[in-house]
Amino acid sequence: MKEMIFMMLTEFSDLWNRIDEGKSTSIQRRIDSSHPLNLFFGYDPIGSREFIMVTEILPNLKLNSASIDIETGIRRDKQFAICFRLIDIHQEAVFVQLCWDLFEHTRDSSDEVNGIKKIQNRFKIWQKLFDEGNDGLLSIKAIKGLVGELIFLKTYACEHYGIENAVKSWIGPHNAHKDYWFESTWYEIKTIDSATKDITISSLEQLASEVIGFIVCMIVEKTSKTATNRLNLPFLVDSIRAILNDNEEIRLEFDSKLIEVGYFDRDEYYNFNFAYIESKKYIVDKEFPKITSEIVDDAITEVKYKISLASIRNWLTE
Repeated sequence: MKEMIFMMLTEFSDLWNRIDEGKSTSIQRRIDSSHPLNLFFGYDPIGSREFIMVTEILPNLKLNSASIDIETGIRRDKQFAICFRLIDIHQEAVFVQLCWDLFEHTRDSSDEVNGIKKIQNRFKIWQKLFDEGNDGLLSIKAIKGLVGELIFLKTYACEHYGIENAVKSWIGPHNAHKDYWFESTWYEIKTIDSATKDITISSLEQLASEVIGFIVCMIVEKTSKTATNRLNLPFLVDSIRAILNDNEEIRLEFDSKLIEVGYFDRDEYYNFNFAYIESKKYIVDKEFPKITSEIVDDAITEVKYKISLASIRNWLTE
């Protein structure tokens, strides 16, 4: 089996800098001849960055974005050319991450049909991000939640399970019921502030398990750009990437999960700063107060409830 060579995001971003832009004719070059799909990068006649997919199959790709345009044409050889074009140069980072994600996510495709299917499935994530508005910027609530999950990954999961296992076990981005699932236990992360009185359990399955797990409350407070103890998403993401520098495959998996949760590198995230106060870990055993499908009528299919933090002090653990 041929070993796959991954292209890091920074290397992918640099592709456009290797060719002259702003010429009177379009410039396109194939990214990687070993890739199962015919993917090209380049510039249009007015110097706008382009990412082009040439295929015999027409994928259904639409994006609600003011900064990235998608155009489909038919070439002389009757193949389709799907062109992603950067309209707003201020969103260059978003454009690069979209193109890189589609490129790497389809690298292991068995053939063109399989690759197009992967493109369409992956693209649904991007459609959802842009449909939510703000050209894909996360909400304040989502930013805070991701900050907590990444602090846990860096300060606890890495130390106790190793960086590779920590990244692989981070399943929250896959819309799983728990945030982290290791071989013999699991962790559900709740990012709260010091004044929070209760936590929200979003489903019957969130605390349901045959094995003992943990709720970890990551306590953070909003702070200023000038605070010496400030943390923000770019800082946390870059610090974890630095740890993963020697493991391209795991770093690719980490970046892929960030995109699934809705995060990609943007300067706007420097404006959202938090101070990490402490974490509190609660053991979720058989006696822990919770609602599961085993104790509700089959007619009830969805449940969302709150648990008082004061009432679960006896489950606090180190």
